[in-house]
Amino acid sequence: MKKRVLSSLVVLCMATVLFTACGKTEKVIEPVEEMWPEVTPAPTEAPTPEPTKEPTEEPTPEPTEEPTKEAAQAPFADAPTYNEIQLRIANLCNLDIPGLAIQNPMTEEWVLIGGVPTSQIMTVTFSWPDNENSMNIRVYNNLGEEYMTTKVDVKGLENSVTITLTGENEIASVDAVVE
Repeated sequence: MKKRVLSSLVVLCMATVLFTACGKTEKVIEPVEEMWPEVTPAPTEAPTPEPTKEPTEEPTPEPTEEPTKEAAQAPFADAPTYNEIQLRIANLCNLDIPGLAIQNPMTEEWVLIGGVPTSQIMTVTFSWPDNENSMNIRVYNNLGEEYMTTKVDVKGLENSVTITLTGENEIASVDAVVE
């Protein structure tokens, strides 16, 4: 009986393998066009050969002076260097500030840095040119409209500046402390 059950199992397994394998076919992947087809250059006119001249004595080039290091850097002498600074904005207005932006002094684009809830301090790190003595700040209302724009003095800014917004239910003053 064991032999019969065992042989039945073997036959059943072989039949399963045979029938399931017969239903499957191998898929032959045909080569497709290349991702980057060959580009043939557009026909151009053949360059016309220049008329040949009789060999003459060519003048020898006069030696030129090598530019000094200072002369090589002269075009970049006016370029500002940038410092990584921390900008801290303290909102003491008893009024949520939904949007605050700083003007990039080089591109004059306004960079939105986020909102500042009442009685909170927001800190942002960014690059600032060392030759810039003022910072333009723009505050937006809940509708995303400009509420006010002001300029603060940041002369000597090297590491960080704290901008304090003060007032009672409005922005009455904007002060900057450079560190």
